Amino acid sequence: MDLADDKDNKESIWPGRQSTNNTVGGAIEATEKVQEQLDETLGDYVDIVYIFLGMVPNASRRIITEINGQSDQEHCAVLHASRVFSTGLSAFILLRKGLIIDAITLVRSVLEGVTQSILFLRDPQAASAWLAGKRYSPSDVRKKLTDIPIKKLYDALTTIAHHNQQAIALHSIQVEEGYAISYSGSYRPKGAAKLIAVLIDIILIYLHQFYIHYRGRLSVDAWPLMIDLGTKMNQRLRDWTDTLPEDQDTLAPYAATWKTPPMPPSVIDADTLKKVLEVISKDGDLKP
Repeated sequence: MDLADDKDNKESIWPGRQSTNNTVGGAIEATEKVQEQLDETLGDYVDIVYIFLGMVPNASRRIITEINGQSDQEHCAVLHASRVFSTGLSAFILLRKGLIIDAITLVRSVLEGVTQSILFLRDPQAASAWLAGKRYSPSDVRKKLTDIPIKKLYDALTTIAHHNQQAIALHSIQVEEGYAISYSGSYRPKGAAKLIAVLIDIILIYLHQFYIHYRGRLSVDAWPLMIDLGTKMNQRLRDWTDTLPEDQDTLAPYAATWKTPPMPPSVIDADTLKKVLEVISKDGDLKP
């Protein structure tokens, strides 16, 4: 039985998202407003994501349409391109909403996907073993790619992705009384721009290694020029990012005006809870 299903009264006994005091609804609304502000600030600097992340599915499409009799390496390349793209897209969506820590977690996952993809481009036996079910840990993959400088980047992303003290500044703001904490996306254009640059660094590494492996077999002759353009565009982004004030400095004056009001009365009183328990006891199924 659905808790909103009352034969005599169609008004839900479970307020959920209809409640005016719902914290989740408020956080979503605030996050959408942050995205509007960040989109305005970042402007055309985000074009770099559309161009170079957009090249990843083009890479797999070339394999599918230009190589007959695909090997395990080709299958691995296509499958990894899908994950690299979708995870990179997810990271981009989150950082545009000011959910920087969550975006960092996904950027680290992009890096893991890229490095494993590169390993399989270089090692056909490893590709076949992976398709057969063998697992490769990120650390094992990095050890096999000593010519690609990714360890420091991976360690930096991991420090934030895990629940470490170093991440506090990305979800709280120092104020005179102590700190204000965020339960939604927050306006952090410098942090977002820095993370876009890191994401593009990773994607350009992927595109370069893909080109090295498939040049002469796929129509990727223009890729070195595109990768060089991406490097220059990314440096332009970094130069602009350096001109931005620190996010903490931008947010602190606003955070200092915030006050935490007492919790309002519960939207679910004792009688409602009793009715909910009766429904669960009767039907054994809770459907909010």
